Order: sequence, then structure tokens, then C-alpha cells
Amino acid sequence: MGAADGRDDTHSTSTGANTSAGPAEPVPTPAPGVRPWARSLAICTFGSFTTIVGMTMLVPFLPVYIRQLGVQDPDAIVHWSAICFGATYLVAALVAPLWGMLGDRWGRKSMLVRAGLGMSIAIGLTGLAQDVGQLLALRLLTGLLGGFASGAMILVADLTPVARRAFAVGVLTSGVMAGNLAGPVLGGLLPPLVGPRVVFGWTGALIFTAFLAVVLGLPADRPQRRPVAPDGPATPAAPSAPAGPSDPPAAPGPPGAQGERAPARASAAIVLLLAIASLITFASMSVEPFITLLSAQLPGGQPAALWGGIALSATAAGTMIAGPVLGRAADAIGPRRVLALSLAAAALCASAQYLAHSAPALVALRFALGLAVGGLAPAVTSALRALVPAARVGRVLGLMVAAQHAGQVLGPLFGAWVATAAGMREAFLASGAVLALGAGLAALALRRRNQPS
Repeated sequence: MGAADGRDDTHSTSTGANTSAGPAEPVPTPAPGVRPWARSLAICTFGSFTTIVGMTMLVPFLPVYIRQLGVQDPDAIVHWSAICFGATYLVAALVAPLWGMLGDRWGRKSMLVRAGLGMSIAIGLTGLAQDVGQLLALRLLTGLLGGFASGAMILVADLTPVARRAFAVGVLTSGVMAGNLAGPVLGGLLPPLVGPRVVFGWTGALIFTAFLAVVLGLPADRPQRRPVAPDGPATPAAPSAPAGPSDPPAAPGPPGAQGERAPARASAAIVLLLAIASLITFASMSVEPFITLLSAQLPGGQPAALWGGIALSATAAGTMIAGPVLGRAADAIGPRRVLALSLAAAALCASAQYLAHSAPALVALRFALGLAVGGLAPAVTSALRALVPAARVGRVLGLMVAAQHAGQVLGPLFGAWVATAAGMREAFLASGAVLALGAGLAALALRRRNQPS
């Protein structure tokens, strides 16, 4: 078996002996070089970095561009900026399960080809918009055709050997966070030099390079269709990759005993993990709008915009550093243990921001939070992949992406409600409480998994 089923990262072949025809030919050995899963990981990480840069680069200059399109009222500019920015992520959340399901049917590479080419065209055309209506339409189109990073996550989780799966997802997460860091910086530096319209063209060209890398560098993957008997149900799909250390495969049991309970238990665990994925982004996004405001109230927090940006970047930097490390730990001791421990640590770091006494202290706590959450995406993705057959990986991980987007939309609303009702610092305590709830659910999932059937 090859890397696609998660059992090994080398290919083996065998030839039957034919005594009448002479000695069997020697079995060819794989040529030395980069393993297929590692090459796919490198391409997916590069593509995710470039597409995230393209998605986040417009954040600093979006109001400026809307003003150039003819909107002059300050309140209207704020209104349209929020709508145009959020529209992309709303549409992406709605179509993520669909793209995941189509990836199960037509192959993971085809989804990356679609996303890379679609985003390069949509973002490139955004620089040609003539009014704010066209801008909104193109932002909706970007969300509809995009999803490169989520598609890359599905492909990496599916093709990487199980012993390296969480590590690979951690590396991919670091690439995404690097894009989140570089995009706003480039968006603040380039438009004053060359103009917003040129920046959109350059960004489209950059994403087109990711499209070419996918087309030329990723192997073709054609999912095996399950044969259907003439008068019976489809034959079972190939089993998913072996589970990790804390997720041993269920022992076979007779019908009516464990054999009937296993699908229901797996479905319950999947729902639990999807809820945890949503809570993670929900808690993180609930306080991000207040980071700059809190910095302005702290000693040494002026200029507030600078310190707020540093605090937000510190979280991303911590996640970049910790992603591969905690991913490797999840491969060694099991993703659910790392998930529970990381969530507990994140809950402590998030709550401690309530006690921040200076801007540097807030930055340090945000960096510690980034280190804690660095293991969450690898752990959740690896744990889900261990529960899902290969033929349904895309649709389930697509649901995970949709759950995360839902957290991104609802989190800020929850944080604003808490800040209005109780105070801005209390919003950080509420964020820690949500993460603590996630840690409790992760501990429950771990306990349920370890219970004998």
C-alpha cells in the first residue's frame, strides 16, 4: 500500500514466481528522493500560504479601495467594508462541505486545481471593479471558488501516513498562520506604492503560481469507486488509515453487539470533535476585536494600533512555532490527549489576559496562547481522520471547516455581547470559559474512546 492509505510512505510490488519461464525478475526499488506525501505537503503549504496572503492582504486597504469606488460617507465605508470582507468567509463556510464531498468523488487534487485557478481569477478581477456592487459580487465569487487551504488540509490528512499525520497538519497550519501574518503587512505596504488595483493583480498572479504548483507537482488521485452489486448494496469501502496511539481500532464483534454500536459511537465522536472545532474559533474570535482597545487602556500600550497589532501577531507567531511540535506530539501520544491538554492550557492563557497589567504582559500572554492553540488544528484533524473512512474524509473535514467558519462569525457577536453587558476584560474570561468547555468535551471524548465496549 502507498501513502494514500496512511500505512507507509513507500511503494512495494510483488511478482509471482514462474518456474517454467525462468527466474522471476527482481522487484524494483523506489528511487531515492522526496517521499510523495512530503512533496504534497510542501506544495499544499506553499499554496495555502499564498492564498491566505491573498485573502488577508486587502484588510488594511479595503476601506481605501471602497472610497476609490465612489463611496464617500464614512459610515457607509465602514458598512461596506464589513459586508465585503465577511461575504467571502460566509460563502466559503456554506460551500465547504460541498467541495469536500466532491473531492471524495472526483479526487483531492481536482479541488485544489479548482480553488487555485478560481481564486487567482476572482482576486485578479477584483482590481477591475468599477463600483462597490461589483466588488461585493467578486468577493462572493472568491468565497464560492476558493477553499484552497481547507482543500489542502483534507488532502494532507488523507495522504499522509498515520504516524506523521498530525505533524503534517501542524506544518500546514504554520503555513496558514504565516499567510495571516504576511498578508496584512503586505496590504499595508504595497497599495501606497503601486495602488490597490495593481496589488489585486499581483495577488492573483501569486495564487496562479500555487495553481501551477498543484497541476505540475501533485500526483493524480482517482478515488476508487465502490462497486455495486446488481441486487444488493454497495460493497464496503476500503478501511481508513490505522488509528493513532490513543485511537486504537475497535475489535471485531458479533452482529448485534459491538459491531452495531461502533458506527453510532464513531458518529457521536465526530459530532463532538466538530463541536470542539467550532468552539475553538468561537473563543478565539470573540476577543480579537478588543485587543487594540485593551492595549490602549494598559500602561505602555501607546500607540494602541501598534501594540494591538503586535499582540495579535504574537498569537499567530506562537501558533506557527507550536504547530509542528505539538503535531509530532499528537502522533506520538495520540491526538485526543494533545487536544485536551492544549485546550486546558489555552483556557488558562485566555483567562489570564483578564489580569494583564501592561501591554508587554498582554503580548506575552497572547504568545503563550498561540503556543497552546498550535496543537488544536493538528489534533482535531488527525482525530477526525482516524474515525472516518477514506471515501468520506472530504465531506466530514468539510463540515469541520464550516464549523470553524461558524465560530468566526458568531464569536465576535458573543464577545461584543459580553463586553457590553459585563465589561471588556470580562470578555477574556468568557473566552477562557468557552475553551475550558472545549477541554471538558475533549476529555469526555478521550474517556469514551478508552471505555471498553
